[in-house]
Amino acid sequence: MNAEPDREITQVPESAETILRSTSDDYKRLKAEAAEALDRQDVESYKQKLIEAAQLVAGLDTKINQDMVDGSRLSQDDRSEIVYFSMSAKEWVDEKNFFGMSTIFVRKGSTIGEPNDLEKLIERVYPAPKPAEKP
Repeated sequence: MNAEPDREITQVPESAETILRSTSDDYKRLKAEAAEALDRQDVESYKQKLIEAAQLVAGLDTKINQDMVDGSRLSQDDRSEIVYFSMSAKEWVDEKNFFGMSTIFVRKGSTIGEPNDLEKLIERVYPAPKPAEKP
């Protein structure tokens, strides 16, 4: 019999940028699902979606660890902001503060349609390439 040697499967670690972008996308999706539930007057589903969104954010500080900061474009200030988001989310889940959960990335004075604070952090650290200008 030809038995293949055991191969160790190595998983490539996600980059800080990938983690931040996927968290942002998932957070927006969960917030949209929460809004849809509220439109249907399904308060329990609304609360559950907010809790899911907040729990997603609560784990962000452990996903973006210090080793990732050291090897990426993230500064210590960026890491501090991520830790703040996570700590706030954890606190609001523990307190069942649904208003807090719904405004994790929104600061006082923000306007509707404006990028949230996580989107701003991503754009500041990992700006989208600018399209080439036509001659």
